[in-house]
Amino acid sequence: MAGSDSDHAELHTPPIAAIAWDLAAMGRHAGTMLLERLRGDEIERDRGLTVPTELIIRGSTRPVAN
Repeated sequence: MAGSDSDHAELHTPPIAAIAWDLAAMGRHAGTMLLERLRGDEIERDRGLTVPTELIIRGSTRPVAN
């Protein structure tokens, strides 16, 4: 995924786990929503939006003990 998470997460000791999100997808959705409003389209107020995300496991996580 062409995503983004904190640039500093890998620099910590241990490296910090993070969530990466798809910035391009977020921008496309925001642009589409803005254009809908500018055109005066009927907009569903409680519309949900799902943006692709990825959990990046790094040294700050470990398996849960049983």
